[in-house]
Amino acid sequence: MSDDPPRKTLSPALRAFIVVDAVLLLLLLAFFMMSQLGGGDPGPDAGQAPSGSPTPSVVTSPTAPAGAAAPTPTPSPTESVLRIPTPTPPGDPLAETGGQVFALPSRNITCAIGAEYVTCVIAGISAEPQSATGCSGGVTGYAARVTADGQVTMPCTAGAPDRAPNEATTLAYGDRLTVNGFTCTSDNSGVTCSNDEAGTGFTMARRGIETF
Repeated sequence: MSDDPPRKTLSPALRAFIVVDAVLLLLLLAFFMMSQLGGGDPGPDAGQAPSGSPTPSVVTSPTAPAGAAAPTPTPSPTESVLRIPTPTPPGDPLAETGGQVFALPSRNITCAIGAEYVTCVIAGISAEPQSATGCSGGVTGYAARVTADGQVTMPCTAGAPDRAPNEATTLAYGDRLTVNGFTCTSDNSGVTCSNDEAGTGFTMARRGIETF
């Protein structure tokens, strides 16, 4: 009979634990080696953003069609725009009015009643008219006008107009003429013309021009 002590053997559970540990160690070693080999050779998508990352949007300004005029820049609130009114050059108020023309028996005052306004001019006046702002190279005070919307103005003229010719049609003193919604009344002291609907107008006489 032998005197050697009996050998101890590993239990099945311990053997299984050792095998599992060995397998995990091998797997870990293999994963480490693969990661080291793959780090030196970037794949085809290297340098590209991941597919899940949002793509930055690019906003472009619309291109104007060929031949289209460039838009006019709008001045900012801090910019001041200075607009200088264009002076009115002297003209012929009667020719501008058109329509029916008549003179007072003295032929000192001539009037024209058109579709848009009635205008009268006077050749001789007691007070000499003066130049006025907005009347370039002319004067105001020889002509008066009332418009279809009731505005009364003093047109710019180059100076005193001529007296009406002897063959001109006259409106006898005390008579009145109504055309296109305007009425003019002749008097030995002058003429009064008005817009019938608005009730505005003027009286022209040698002493001067009065508006109402």
